[in-house]
Amino acid sequence: MRPDDQDPSAPVNSRAWWEQNFRHDWDGNHGSAQTAHFMDRLVAGLTGLDREFRYLSTHPLEVLDWGCAFGQGAQRLAEAFPSCRVTGLDFAEEAVKTARLRYPALEFLHTEGGPLPRDFDVIVTSNCLEHFEDPLAIARNHLRSCRKLYVALVPYREGPVLLDCHAVRFDDDTFPLRLGGFLRVAAKTIQVDPAFWDGQQLLVVYASPGYLAEADIVGGAAAPTDRAAWAMRVEELHVERDLQTKAHAAREAELIVRLDERERVIEELNARHDELSTSFAELSTRHAELSTRHAELSTRHAELSTWHAELTTWHARDREQDRLDREGFQERILVLQRAVDELAAWSRVQGAQLAEIASSRSWKLVQFLSRIRQEVASPGSLAARVGRFGLRAVQKLVREGLVPFVRAVFRRLTGRVQVPGPDESCPAAKPAATLDLPDRASAA
Repeated sequence: MRPDDQDPSAPVNSRAWWEQNFRHDWDGNHGSAQTAHFMDRLVAGLTGLDREFRYLSTHPLEVLDWGCAFGQGAQRLAEAFPSCRVTGLDFAEEAVKTARLRYPALEFLHTEGGPLPRDFDVIVTSNCLEHFEDPLAIARNHLRSCRKLYVALVPYREGPVLLDCHAVRFDDDTFPLRLGGFLRVAAKTIQVDPAFWDGQQLLVVYASPGYLAEADIVGGAAAPTDRAAWAMRVEELHVERDLQTKAHAAREAELIVRLDERERVIEELNARHDELSTSFAELSTRHAELSTRHAELSTRHAELSTWHAELTTWHARDREQDRLDREGFQERILVLQRAVDELAAWSRVQGAQLAEIASSRSWKLVQFLSRIRQEVASPGSLAARVGRFGLRAVQKLVREGLVPFVRAVFRRLTGRVQVPGPDESCPAAKPAATLDLPDRASAA
C-alpha cells in the first residue's frame, strides 16, 4: 500500500485496518506514548514478583515483545533487563518498518500470523489480546514457542461498553490456573495513567514446568530460605486466593442470574407450550371439520361430475339430432324443390297444350257453340236472334250427317276443359254446360 492509500471498508482489527492505523493515526492518537507507559507499568508489576523479576534480571534470556507496534515497549524491556536480548514482532509491516528505523539496535520481526518464527525464553504481550475474539487460543499458540515465562497485560473489567476495536472483556476468571501445560503463578491488577486508560489493567504470569524446576518450585509453591520470602509467598497466595474467591463469587452470581433467567425462560416456554397445546387441539378440531367438509365436497363433486357426464352425453345427442334434423329438413326442401320444379314443368306443358288448343279451329268452334248454348238457355231470345237462318243452319248439319261429329267434339271438350263464354278468351274459365243437339232422326 502507498502511504496515501486508505480503505475505509477494511474490517476493524484486520491487517489492512492496522496498516492504515499505524500509517495515519497511531502517533496522532498518542499510540507510541501509550505503548511505552503500559510497558513501564508491566515492568513495575513484575518488580512485585521477586522471583520472576530476579530471574529476568539475572539470566541472559531471549525476550519477545509480541505486538510491538513502533518498538517503544521493546525498548523499555531492553532498558529494564539489560542482560536479555529483546526482539519485537508485529503483523503490520508499517509498524515493523518504523520500529526498525527508530530502534536499529533491536531486532524486529514481521509475520502475518500463525506460529511464531522461533522459540523464546520469555514472551511479553501488552494490550494486544483484547483485540481477538478468542484470546486464550492466541495465548496457547504463543505458549508453544515459549520456554520459561509468559507475561500478559490486558484491560481489566472494561466497560460497560467495549471499544470498537476490543473484542472481549477480561475478568478475574478469564485466565485459568493452567493453560497449555503452563501454571499461572501470578494474576494481579495494576493502576495506569487515566490519560492513557480509564481503568485498571490485569497482569497475568504463566510459568513453564522447566522454569518451575529451574527456580526450585515444588507443587507451585516456592521453597524460600528466609522469613521475608515466606511472607512474600504467603501474600501472593492470599492475593491469588482472594482473586479466586472473587472469581468464584462472580461466577456464582452469574450462574444464579443465569439460573433465574433459565427458570423464567422455562416458565415462558411452559406457558407457550400450553398455548400451543390449546391451539393444536383447536386446529385438530378444525382439521376434523375440514376433513368432513372435504368428504362432503368430494361426494358433491362426484355427483356433479356424473351430472356433467350425463349432460355432456345429452348435449352430444341433441347436437346429433339437430344435425340429423337439419339434414332431413334439407332433404325435404330438396324434395319439395324438385316437386315444385316438376309442377312448374307440368304447368308449362299444360300451358303449351292449352295455348295450342286455344289457337286451333276446334277451339274457335267450341267458343261458337258456347255462345249458342248461352242463347239456347234463353228460348225467347234464341228465336229472336237465330230466326230463320239458325234453323236452316241446324237443318243443314242434320242433313249432312255432322250432328254426331259435333256432339262428339263438344262432349270431348266439355268433359275435359271448361268452355268459355262468348266474351272470354282464356280456356280456363267457367265450366261449360252440355249442349243438347237433336240427332238426325228427331230432326227429320
